[in-house]
Amino acid sequence: MKPPFSVVVPARNEAGTVAEVVRRMAGSPGVGEVVVVDNASTDTTANAARLAGARVVHESRPGLGAAVKAGLKAASHDTVVKVDADLTRVEPGLVERLAAAAGEDVALVKGRWRDPVDTMPMTRLMVRPALRHLFPELAGLAAANSGLYMVDRRAVAVDRLRDSYAVDLDILLRVHSGGWSVRETDIGEIRNNPRDIAHYNDISEELLGLLIERAACNPLRPLVVAARRAEEIVSCCLGTMAAKLAAGGRVIVCLPPDCALDRSLLTRAMRPFPTGALATPDTLARRLAAGKLCGVTAVLPSVESAREDPDFERAVLAQLQNASLPRPRCYRMRSLEGADFHPGVTVDIGSHRDLKRFWCAWVAEEKGLDDRAMMRACDEDDRWGEEAGVLAAEGFAPWFSPSGVACLKSL
Repeated sequence: MKPPFSVVVPARNEAGTVAEVVRRMAGSPGVGEVVVVDNASTDTTANAARLAGARVVHESRPGLGAAVKAGLKAASHDTVVKVDADLTRVEPGLVERLAAAAGEDVALVKGRWRDPVDTMPMTRLMVRPALRHLFPELAGLAAANSGLYMVDRRAVAVDRLRDSYAVDLDILLRVHSGGWSVRETDIGEIRNNPRDIAHYNDISEELLGLLIERAACNPLRPLVVAARRAEEIVSCCLGTMAAKLAAGGRVIVCLPPDCALDRSLLTRAMRPFPTGALATPDTLARRLAAGKLCGVTAVLPSVESAREDPDFERAVLAQLQNASLPRPRCYRMRSLEGADFHPGVTVDIGSHRDLKRFWCAWVAEEKGLDDRAMMRACDEDDRWGEEAGVLAAEGFAPWFSPSGVACLKSL
């Protein structure tokens, strides 16, 4: 992460402190701009920030996360420093300390600070113990939920961030799950508006809910989807892909090198997600080698597709073995029967339906498929999921591939 930096300051009714925060940040080395996000303030926050030299953008949706997202989108530079608007004391050199801790593969530097009147009870009593159990690689962070940090926004799917107070923790989990490094550095003593117990009561459930939900997605275990054409992927594991990408997990789609149209479609579909990537059998192992992994889940072509091109599947399996990872969990796509084309929208049906519908319609249009059956299948799966309250409805049964590798076949 290199200068110039954009400093993003979410602010709601902080007219008394925001101007001084803007002036301090604007005078820091490497800072190219200060962006204050006025989050539906009812006082003169926006005017005070503007007079102090900030560029002001407005976000009417309430919530810290909504303001942070607006700031990340509005920033002119990819390296963003996020600070609070209610700081009454900041030691000199905050931006320089964060920048000094960044490295080649670091996408997030958390600021560890001291406040004489804030003992960080929620971090000590809930966030850190939860991380030790659910994301032990992050347990060494003393201020995992710090709202003062430097982040490379290219490592985060900004549109999928939480709108709530959980946004700072959400960014941490996404950067970690995407395989980038996270560091923490001391930024000295700060003072901000004192928090009361009601403040912590309001946000503790949001933070714990995010940690439990994200751990259930197993985001550190990448999903490798191998297929010979895009409609196979959309038909058989679209829900799985959407859930993994939306949670910040890595998805690598492996296609034969001669599938230009399918490659173009999937490149465009995954563009909003920095953890999505395309590969060929020759480049798969190299893709897997980039980042921290704890095993791999692989989805292989249907039986019929594997019979048509057995060399493709053998090449994919060989690359998975060459990646020097624990033995992958392999699943097999179900067959596409006749001319019917039914998208797989079976994981957490009530969530990410915008992605599923968009991808279904896009692939159908580009490849000349009739999307009426696809949209009907989406509607049916939506209703079924809502009625059953399904969180993960993928069903699998034992199956063996033509090459003799034990796999699982989607029901």
